[in-house]
Amino acid sequence: MPPTETRRSRRQSLYSRALLFTVIGCGCLLGAILVQSWIMVNGTVDRLLQERISLAKSTGSYVEQLVERQLYQLSAATAATLDLYSVDLRVVRKVLSGLYTTTIFEEGAFVLWPDGRHIASVPEEDLLTGLPDDQLAPLITQAQATNGPVASSLTHLGTSQRPVVIFLQKVKSRSGRTL
Repeated sequence: MPPTETRRSRRQSLYSRALLFTVIGCGCLLGAILVQSWIMVNGTVDRLLQERISLAKSTGSYVEQLVERQLYQLSAATAATLDLYSVDLRVVRKVLSGLYTTTIFEEGAFVLWPDGRHIASVPEEDLLTGLPDDQLAPLITQAQATNGPVASSLTHLGTSQRPVVIFLQKVKSRSGRTL
């Protein structure tokens, strides 16, 4: 080979090697950037998911405490007006009317005997109209067996068939007797 061809092949070989190393270096750099970005995005998604779960738990806890507190207020006021031997429905209804508007229970409130018979309800007397007994009876049984409130699944209430969740809590008199 003449010396000029040797130089040319060395030069092309040197350029091709430099180009090859540059491409490999840039590819490695780009790959490292992509891997790091993928790790950061996945970490951010996981962190956001954990924060949303934490927020949902906090909100659920707050709503649960709010419902329990307001149910306790309603049941304490009802217990103060009920006597097993003489029940004045007007007084019970008046007490419920005054209290339920200050609670989160926008659709109304009602009081039942332990066997499920209706005592009083507000804002309308026929609040439980259209509610099948097979939906209310298991809730009553569950409420009698526990000390806290129980909740139904989403159901339809009243003549307008409004979708609601029913919360029940047993009412105890000052002497501790379940009413």
